[in-house]
Amino acid sequence: MKTSARLTADGAELRQASPAGAGPLAKDTALLASLLYPAAVSILFVIVYWNRMLSHDVAVYVLAARDWLDGAVLYRDVIDINPPLNFYLTVPAILLSDLLNLSPDNGAYVAFALLVFASLHWCFRILHDEQGMTPSEAGLMTLAVGFSILVSARFEQIQRDGLLLVFMMPWLVSQLGPRPNAPGMFRTVFFGLGVCLKPYFIVFPLSITAYQVLRQRSHRPILSPSNLTLLAVGLSYGAFVALVHPLYFSDIVPRAREVYGNISASPGFIRMRLQLAGFPVLGMVLVLALRARSLPAGTGVFVTALLASVVSYLWQGNGFGYHLYPFFCFAFLTAFWVLFRGEGLRFQKVACIFAVGAILFGFTRMGFYHDKGVEEVVAMTEGLPAQSIWVLSTDSAAGPGAALAMRRSWAVRYPHNWVAPGVVDGRAKTDCVQEPDACARYDELHRLNASQYASDLLNKRPEIAVIDNRRYFFETQDFDWYAYMSVAPEFGEAMDRYELHASSENFDVYLRKQ
Repeated sequence: MKTSARLTADGAELRQASPAGAGPLAKDTALLASLLYPAAVSILFVIVYWNRMLSHDVAVYVLAARDWLDGAVLYRDVIDINPPLNFYLTVPAILLSDLLNLSPDNGAYVAFALLVFASLHWCFRILHDEQGMTPSEAGLMTLAVGFSILVSARFEQIQRDGLLLVFMMPWLVSQLGPRPNAPGMFRTVFFGLGVCLKPYFIVFPLSITAYQVLRQRSHRPILSPSNLTLLAVGLSYGAFVALVHPLYFSDIVPRAREVYGNISASPGFIRMRLQLAGFPVLGMVLVLALRARSLPAGTGVFVTALLASVVSYLWQGNGFGYHLYPFFCFAFLTAFWVLFRGEGLRFQKVACIFAVGAILFGFTRMGFYHDKGVEEVVAMTEGLPAQSIWVLSTDSAAGPGAALAMRRSWAVRYPHNWVAPGVVDGRAKTDCVQEPDACARYDELHRLNASQYASDLLNKRPEIAVIDNRRYFFETQDFDWYAYMSVAPEFGEAMDRYELHASSENFDVYLRKQ
């Protein structure tokens, strides 16, 4: 265990016990600090976000997980392109909502705050017990970790990219210590759950492994116990999904391969968003590189995670802002670590302060979550006597986001229509003379998708039906939902039971006839 030393006046060295070797009073102080610092972060989070609207992507899982608990079958009655882990992670929020009589939004915030508390408490114990920090030092670093996680995701909390950070941190701070490739089985399993949220997240353990290989000049980190544990978690999760939710692999994955790849942001948009976020951070990294040998031990871990965040963002290829949450988080942690542990490095510290300040200044323009689609659908349907709503849109904000905001049930098996843009754009790019089978398959997926939406409208009998006239994710600007849905005979039958209530440039709102 790490010890500290000081010299007496005559030069004799006196050894002082490490925090872990201190007496009962010091241990009690450390235990109390390990609870208070994480609790302060978690309680402040709940206070700040109490009664605030959940983002539409989180609303999707809150509504869908409720249906699942009520008996719906995942990937048949509730269709999502992602594997099922986030449904399971949403269950505590629903149970807390029921147990404490909370709104779904507040239940989700409380459940997330408890998860953050557990992760930060774990981080504190690692920093204090294994890396020899004093309670105040470990507490300050714990606050920095909590700040970095929560402020990075200030606009859309509880997104999977933010959840990854919560699951990752105990494992990552273990990499700062003297045995970076032996962070312990339980914290590795905990991190593994975060990686399983998205396949793109595998880039983080791979990048840290590459860093440790270069740092140690050895191939041993590749087959470290940590990596073998992560592999076991991934294989176990895949086997679990195959056994418990076989429709995911038999139906969703093949369909996603055929159509979801056609939906992506333009490379220019992706680069533009990264450039706006990345220039201050790139400057900080370049300045740090000027005196790389003088940086505090562990800086390379945070810089590697920062670079891995860029790879993850580019790999996902959608340009969504929340895909940059890990990037912002590790930019904050890199800067804080240099400020906290570095000696000298005046120019480098100025660069760190500038980078953090630039990011925070940019964040002030965002505020808390809001969405024009949610706001418009709510405004157009507010006050209508309705328990459920059906929305035909490629935007989950106009659908589940608005449904949760109005406390109405969601009457569609899809969170949003991710099939339509892939079908329409994919078929438009295909030469049907040269590839008739591909076009026939697109037509088959089109009919299936339209029939599923029409059947939900017909059978679930929602009081409100909304059709979104915007063109999100479509490359063609003359797309029309009414024409798209006409291939399903059920659609005409279902719409005969509704009458137009209100119409705007973006939305047509229908009410079910009495």
